[in-house]
Amino acid sequence: MKQILKDMIKIYKPKGVDWLGFKITKANPYSYHHCFKKVYGEYQDLDPNYLLNIGAILSLEGQVYIHSFENVDYKAYNELNNILLKLNATRKPPDERHWQKIKEFKRNHEKE
Repeated sequence: MKQILKDMIKIYKPKGVDWLGFKITKANPYSYHHCFKKVYGEYQDLDPNYLLNIGAILSLEGQVYIHSFENVDYKAYNELNNILLKLNATRKPPDERHWQKIKEFKRNHEKE
């Protein structure tokens, strides 16, 4: 596990679920998600906390879920990343307001 993910787990205390609500298991472990795509650049020279500031705690299933929107509905992909970035900015564990935003997103973007 990368150090940045270990640090984020200490800060956000995710309690066995990722930030999209997927349960963590041996087959579905925590992973680090870049909310700002790495292909657009790394800004660690400008911001030493860059990886912390643009990251989200997801699981493998969470990664598959968010990336399922990337090429099909980029607006939804960005909307979900913005929800994750807002949680990141709090430096606190997910609260009821966060879970409501996730539920609303999933309800509005159900795959048929």
